[in-house]
Amino acid sequence: MMRFHLLLVIGFLVPLSAHPAAAGPGMPLLPSASNSTGPEWSPYGKGTISGKNPARECVITAPAVPDETGLFTRVALPPGTAALAVHSDYKANGLVTGEKSWHCGRIRVDFLTSNGAKIGESFAIDRLTGTSPDWVHVTRQFPVPPGAAKATIAYELFLAKSGSIAFRNLGVRALNASEADAWREEADKRINKFRMAGLTIQVVDGAGKPVEGAAVE
Repeated sequence: MMRFHLLLVIGFLVPLSAHPAAAGPGMPLLPSASNSTGPEWSPYGKGTISGKNPARECVITAPAVPDETGLFTRVALPPGTAALAVHSDYKANGLVTGEKSWHCGRIRVDFLTSNGAKIGESFAIDRLTGTSPDWVHVTRQFPVPPGAAKATIAYELFLAKSGSIAFRNLGVRALNASEADAWREEADKRINKFRMAGLTIQVVDGAGKPVEGAAVE
């Protein structure tokens, strides 16, 4: 009998000290996190939400019966916006996934027409779950579909069984086509630096001794 030992480093989220500053390419669509006024946020769901300035920091706790609990704000898209760059920090606390793997914490993005009608499916930075020993930075670029004039950004617990999640330092930037390309190139560099490593495969026999010349397909 042969066993396969995989020595693999899959990767990790970028540490806070290494992520790019909020002042990146594109036009910021939200005030600074230190701004005490900030945009208007609307809560929803049966869970508990705390935090006076969600763009700065808020905590969402799952209700006894899983539902969609969160709060959202809306931004207008400048003409020529090709993509939105969204970033935030999160810290999960005993957050248990629901029936599906995407029933968890997430930052949801919806695109709307000028009349407020939703365009296509929702996008998200999702699968935020478990317990985070410290703040974790997440970032993603979302392509803007044709006809979109607005976007909704939501901090959300989506059908999670239990636990809570904190968010802070939300940033949303409108990118034109060239800025979107530059953002993706920079993101690829960060992935190569922080989330990739060599893969070593060791083939051993039933006694744990290496098998010389074994073919792995």
